[in-house]
Amino acid sequence: CQQNPTEPTYHNNLGLSYFERERFEDAMSSYEEAIKMEEERCKDPNRSKENLSFYHKNLGLALYHNNEMERALEEYGKAIALNPENADNYFNRGNVKLNQEEFDAAHEDFQQAIAHEGKNAKFYHAKGLAYQAEAEQIAREGGDAFREKELVNQAILFFQLALTHCATFISSMFHLGLMYRRTERFHEALQEFSKVEQLLENDKTIYIQKGLVYQDMGNHQFAIQDFQTAIAIEPDYALSHFHMGVSKLKSRLIREAIEDFKQAEALDDNPAVYDGLGCCYHALRDFDEAIDHFNKAISQKGGNIEFLKNRAQCYFDMGLFQEAINDLDTALQLNERDPQVLYKQGMAYFAFEKYKKCIKTMKAALQHNPFMTYEADIYYHLGLAYCRLQKFEKSIFPYSRCIERIPSDLRYIHERAKAFQMIEEHAKAVADFDVVIRKNPKNAHAYFRRAFSLKALKRYAEAVDDFEKAR
Repeated sequence: CQQNPTEPTYHNNLGLSYFERERFEDAMSSYEEAIKMEEERCKDPNRSKENLSFYHKNLGLALYHNNEMERALEEYGKAIALNPENADNYFNRGNVKLNQEEFDAAHEDFQQAIAHEGKNAKFYHAKGLAYQAEAEQIAREGGDAFREKELVNQAILFFQLALTHCATFISSMFHLGLMYRRTERFHEALQEFSKVEQLLENDKTIYIQKGLVYQDMGNHQFAIQDFQTAIAIEPDYALSHFHMGVSKLKSRLIREAIEDFKQAEALDDNPAVYDGLGCCYHALRDFDEAIDHFNKAISQKGGNIEFLKNRAQCYFDMGLFQEAINDLDTALQLNERDPQVLYKQGMAYFAFEKYKKCIKTMKAALQHNPFMTYEADIYYHLGLAYCRLQKFEKSIFPYSRCIERIPSDLRYIHERAKAFQMIEEHAKAVADFDVVIRKNPKNAHAYFRRAFSLKALKRYAEAVDDFEKAR
């Protein structure tokens, strides 16, 4: 029967052979012939429609791989109508809808597949992929961060469900690792990637992903080791060299990082490589070379916020504050709620002595959950900006928030003491100066300023003593 051209199975099997060789148009022609023949046979009311559904499903797969999504949807619709109990038909149609970013429709189909075949791991995995893809879309567009987090957690749940039905489902382990990394569950991410590593030999992608987790953790020594392993597996893969360059840059191995980035550049024209080189030359304070590379990165991908932030920082360090502000304005047009961009723009306004704009921008940064490492500095510059505008009373709150976050940083306590002094709350000023002096007994400025507050409190002998110590 398989060798008889008058039988639909012959043309279906021929289509499968073409499909395996990625000759999708030839496969489509063979499936269409199988469908035509089977439709004739299905005029017999006693004949099962199962084979006809199967041929429509195969044609849909060929169309999908040939990037003809609308026609693929039509074929899967026919397959479902002919055999509504077949879970794979819903699964395949769901994949087309996922490809078209019709996430709700994709979930409906995947859920139908689960309803018909509830122990099949790939259906749960597919729902996980749909949640992951929607989360990534929101992140690209700078959308609702809370919704993005919800979707990532749903993706994690469904990858976990897939693994309950097939403990060795490699794709779910891998994507679960990606989602754990995204939610900063780094040790769990490493566990998943290590499981995949045990099942797949010499897979560069696993070592790259492990390296990226270590990179996120700040463990660049381990990250570099994994990137080196990835390079040993496939020496001409540019991203391995690029990521190793990033870890060496963050380890302050600047010259070595430059060599890695140049190796990546020789293998692939990636704008991120130029950005990396720009960061290296910036670190070496070779500003002209840095700006030249940042310009190359931005000319290729002007909509990249990181590239704009990096060039802005370079301009800032060159004292070109307006150029820095211009780059950050462009970045905010891409995502007006990016707290890190708002923070850097606030810093540029402060350096440019535009204190009102600094205050407005820093407050906006705080509304959008900046990095915890930035928060204290944002409040600090808010306090400084208020003081520059002679609004000393308003500076007290931001200085206090700095101290709550980093109580060991004497700058914050000293600045609050000075602000208390300027609004004539001398007892509070003395209390803050006491802390500064106790932790740094050689701080002449603190003795000098405390002396004035002690004098205002009529504690003249102590004031005289402080003036003497400040000399």
